[in-house]
Amino acid sequence: WYKLQQVEKQKLSIELNSLKSQVNPHFLFNSLNSIYSLALAKSEQTADTVLELSNLLRYMLYEVSEEEVDLDKEVEMIENYIELQKLRSDETTRIQFEIHGGLKGRKIAPLLFFPLIENAFKHGIKGVSDSAYIEMRLSVGQDLQFEIRNNKGQIDDMEGGKYHRIGLDNVRRRLALICPDRHEFQINESEDKFEIKLTLK
Repeated sequence: WYKLQQVEKQKLSIELNSLKSQVNPHFLFNSLNSIYSLALAKSEQTADTVLELSNLLRYMLYEVSEEEVDLDKEVEMIENYIELQKLRSDETTRIQFEIHGGLKGRKIAPLLFFPLIENAFKHGIKGVSDSAYIEMRLSVGQDLQFEIRNNKGQIDDMEGGKYHRIGLDNVRRRLALICPDRHEFQINESEDKFEIKLTLK
C-alpha cells in the first residue's frame, strides 16, 4: 500500500510539472513576437523589453519548480507580463488589473492565472480597435478570487481548432490535481465577450 501511494504521488508530481512546462513555450513565443515587433520598428524600448523578458524567464526557471509560491511574487510577474503585452496592444485598448486585499503571507500554485491572462491577450484583443478591452480583478480575503473578461477578437486558422483551448484545459487539469474540492471555475461566453471567474477556497 505504501509503495502504491508513493507511485501515485510521483505520477501526480510528473503530471503537474508537465502542465507547468506547457505554459513556457506559449509565453516565450508571444514575448519574442513583441520584441521582434519592437526591433523592426527600431524602438528604444527593445533593450528594456529584453531585460523584462529575462526577469520573467528567471522567475519561471527558478520559482515555479515549487508547489506553491508567494502570491505577491506571482502578482509581480503578472504585472510585468501585462506591461510586456501592452507593447503589442493598440493604444486604444483598455487594460485594467485591480487588486483588492493583502497579498503578503499568501501562497498560490505558480502560474495558475497565467494561461487565462495569456488567452485574453492572444484571443481577445486581436482584430479589433477602439472596442478592445481586458479587465482583471484579484480579490484576496478568506477565499481568493480571480476574474478576467475580454472582448472577443478575430481568431486565425492557426489559433483555432485544438490550440484554442489549451490554456483553459491546462488550468482545469491543474485545479483538479491540486485542489479538486476547493475551487470553482466558471466560464461565461457570449457573442462578443468572454469571462472567467476562478475562486480558490
